[in-house]
Amino acid sequence: MSPVEPALRGVLVTALMVLIGATATFQFVVFPEMRKRGIDAGRAERVAVRLVGWSLVAALSSATGLALFRAASAPQPVDPLRWTLVTEPGRAWVVQSGAILALGGATAIRSRRPERLRLRYWLGSVLGGSLLALLALCWRSHSTAVSDASTAILMKFGHMTGAALWVGGLVVVAALPSLLPEEWHRDLSRVAAGLIRRFSMVAVAGVTLAFATGTVIVAWHVPAVDALHSTTYGIVLSIKIALVLVAAGLGGLNRVVLHRRILRAADGTDDGGLARRLPGLLVYGRPAGPDPRRAVEWFVRSVRVELAVLIVVLLVSVFLTAALTPSYELLSAKSGVPLTFVSRVAEQTLVQRPAERAVTTGFTALLRFGALGIAVTGALALGYEVGEFTAHER
Repeated sequence: MSPVEPALRGVLVTALMVLIGATATFQFVVFPEMRKRGIDAGRAERVAVRLVGWSLVAALSSATGLALFRAASAPQPVDPLRWTLVTEPGRAWVVQSGAILALGGATAIRSRRPERLRLRYWLGSVLGGSLLALLALCWRSHSTAVSDASTAILMKFGHMTGAALWVGGLVVVAALPSLLPEEWHRDLSRVAAGLIRRFSMVAVAGVTLAFATGTVIVAWHVPAVDALHSTTYGIVLSIKIALVLVAAGLGGLNRVVLHRRILRAADGTDDGGLARRLPGLLVYGRPAGPDPRRAVEWFVRSVRVELAVLIVVLLVSVFLTAALTPSYELLSAKSGVPLTFVSRVAEQTLVQRPAERAVTTGFTALLRFGALGIAVTGALALGYEVGEFTAHER
């Protein structure tokens, strides 16, 4: 396969994730906290307009390049206009490009004539249009492991939306100091603590959605536990899962440990020497007493490390979906029988020995129950975040 298509697809996916997650974070986290504290949001809005504008340019360029590449790669020469109207990739491109162009017009109006388009309406339109473009992408490239296409599209859309809330939100949090006016930097720790508390609700919702739907998709694509180490797809998938768990661990550390350090620094109390207790995490620096600015710097640095890990995860995901054959298709090719999610498990059950059959069935059941467990745990965590936020607001 040519590297052009995975590269263009990677740019498109990244741009859409930034658009969805960043606009949701600006809409529900940054600007509400600024309004509550009476902070001038002009600087943050300029950052939002630039981020959305460049992301729209990247999304439109990659979507158009991807469409041209696919049209040129068609088995028979086809008229471009007919290709956009008749083929599924063409219709998906029409939806994506139409939504992106409309959002570009709305962004230009907000930038040049802000009185004509209120901030919340602009952010809402960008969020809705980006979700529509993402849905068109999922419509064109969903899993074929299940016979019900709507289920596959819904699962992929949920998985990518959850990931977008996580990744795109971190892009905004990583730029936290540049969002505030200079006169508010002396109270940076208090503002950062409020923003973290709000963002935690968005992040927990996104992580839960991404993990639960991702586990279901893994159950579709890797029906046997040995496929995780016997197929290239399974090995790369295992690497992706390991990186995601690393990013999730960093996110938990940011929320539980570094957020508490910011709160203590804002109150003028020491944190007990976090760096002394975790000497291997040099990225967080050395204990320096109750220094609010330093505490926020450590947090932002950690967020950027988490974001870097997730960017690698995105690259691995694009390679996984665009260049590798899922494990269930490899099993189907060996047997010569087209397999769906139900039929491939039935076939494996027939050909395997009793011990192997128990392992395969148990692995699939474990993944299904795992998805349910993730959803329940995430709902409880979200309830905790909402409760803590509500109590703090009161």
